[in-house]
Amino acid sequence: MITFLLLSGHWIVASLVAVRIIYRRLAVGTSLAWLFILFFVPYLGIFVYLLIGESHLGRRRQQRSQSIEGFYLQLLKENEPKDQSYIQSLEENIKPIHKIIQTRIGSYAQDGNHIELIQGADDIFSMMIADIQQAKKFCLLEFYIIEPKGKVEALLEALCEAAKRGVNCQILADGLGSRALFKSKWRRRLHDAGVHVENSLAISLIKSFLRRSDLRNHRKILIVDGRWGYTGSFNLVDPAFFKQEANVGEWVDLMIRCKGPIVSTLMAVFYRDVGTETPKNTEEMINNREQYQKLFFSDHFFQKKGDITAQLIPSGPDVDQRVIVETFVSAFYAAEKEIIITTPYFVPDDVVMMALISAANRGVKVTIILPKKVDSFLVRYTSHSFYEDLLKAGVHLQLFEGGLLHSKTVNIDDKFCFIGTVNMDIRSFYLNLEVSVVIYDTLFTEELRSLQQDYLKRSQPIIWEEWQKRQHIKRFMENTIRLTSPLL
Repeated sequence: MITFLLLSGHWIVASLVAVRIIYRRLAVGTSLAWLFILFFVPYLGIFVYLLIGESHLGRRRQQRSQSIEGFYLQLLKENEPKDQSYIQSLEENIKPIHKIIQTRIGSYAQDGNHIELIQGADDIFSMMIADIQQAKKFCLLEFYIIEPKGKVEALLEALCEAAKRGVNCQILADGLGSRALFKSKWRRRLHDAGVHVENSLAISLIKSFLRRSDLRNHRKILIVDGRWGYTGSFNLVDPAFFKQEANVGEWVDLMIRCKGPIVSTLMAVFYRDVGTETPKNTEEMINNREQYQKLFFSDHFFQKKGDITAQLIPSGPDVDQRVIVETFVSAFYAAEKEIIITTPYFVPDDVVMMALISAANRGVKVTIILPKKVDSFLVRYTSHSFYEDLLKAGVHLQLFEGGLLHSKTVNIDDKFCFIGTVNMDIRSFYLNLEVSVVIYDTLFTEELRSLQQDYLKRSQPIIWEEWQKRQHIKRFMENTIRLTSPLL
């Protein structure tokens, strides 16, 4: 009798949750995965869905986000270039990319930027620290992971010194990714020096039932005095120390260092994130709108610093969950000759897979460079389950052997490219707070291609005939784990 009541209770509650899933009109694969878990994993499936099934950041956070949304969009609107003749110079197959981003999230393509490609932790740290040491007004940092070891401590020390000389220094660090920072002596040391440290999407047991705790702030941004802006794949970690126990080698990253109008859009994203984090921050931003407007519309933002046209793409549950996927897919369909992708994690959805396979089938050379070793068991086996369809279509899969290749780049025909924080996986596409830059510049994209070719020299191709020789049990495991891919 007790067993009957328990099973009946499970099916009743599971049915109610199933109605919710169907009502949300998720992707078919995602819906089926959740329905399978709900009905065949008694009670635990319901608990897991309530914990991580809803892609929202909490009702109160959503209210705060809506409170400053108008101000944020106003900043972007007022940042619209008065002369957009450079848009007309874009090739016809590229113009739709710009239009999608502008229409969906209000972010404009901006010309007059100077953008440098920086590779390797040593150079990234050196340039960041040098800029912080020269800062006169403010230093704004937003990172998924800040681990205070090795060279990171030198950067944090430079930040403390900047704060002591009167520079406004702020850090917005993800509560999960940067837990090492929040548990370390550096949190108190930064506070005592005058650096304001904010915990983004703080983790707690109670909050886990009010919003999804696995939705993270995955952005990587540094802005110095509104003149220099950094973004890319690089977390504030020293590769010599970071995740050495994972046995994947040192992490290989890149960043871009920007000067020009694109920096103001990076600032808008930073302040929107800070303003959304707490009720106090929201109130402070709304009450001081004029001060922020004055900050954003300083003359130097509108002075041309170079000749590169670039466009920022913030994405995530609080912006537009589908904008980055729609942009990538449109770019893949726009490709005429070649697509080169580097990504550490490859768990695409059906739409992205179809776009890549379609490109290969129509004669576009598609190359995807992945690390040979990754730090996630589930991602590794799930990624393998996609290889067969890609190899059949003629996609070139390359496994990088020089460490964990963490760079996230997309090169389309050597004409324009994407650099940012977005992995080619469902988590980056739909769940995390991310930021990418699309750069409409042939010379810069050719420079990126040179770096991608260097990655290729340190990679080994996956050969179709050899891949087919894998053990059947391994294939079965990969395809079984793939069933969870909509939930990863």
